[in-house]
Amino acid sequence: MNRLAKKAISVTGEYKTCCAKFRSAQCKSVFGNCTACAVNDSAWDKLSAYEDAEEQGRMIVLPFAMDSKAYILVNKTGFPIEGGNLIAEGAIYSVEFNILSGARFRVFSSDKRIFSCDTEFPLENIGKIVFLTREEAEAALEAQKGGE
Repeated sequence: MNRLAKKAISVTGEYKTCCAKFRSAQCKSVFGNCTACAVNDSAWDKLSAYEDAEEQGRMIVLPFAMDSKAYILVNKTGFPIEGGNLIAEGAIYSVEFNILSGARFRVFSSDKRIFSCDTEFPLENIGKIVFLTREEAEAALEAQKGGE
């Protein structure tokens, strides 16, 4: 991917999003004047394309990367369930999109506490049954204990 932006110390001394060419020879050739720089136009064009895709429902930003760890709440028989009392660990290996069921992801787990080693979840289950950090999963278990 050709980045058009990066985090950097701006001319005002703030750490913020700047042009990927900031302080490069190309930037210096226009004396740091972003409005005179072709990269600036490219960045706005790219942002516009992303915004168009989002408005048209063609863009989904996933809260995880492929092969991210997943922590799944399971009951004592190993079935993933909201309110489960055990945490099984797995890895996200697939994302599927279906017009009827929306975005879904698959988790593979070799954890013996889970009933199936390959389980599919709707994206909405993140934060309910599936957590992206062990700390979040443990906090969910603690919150359940407090509600009992």
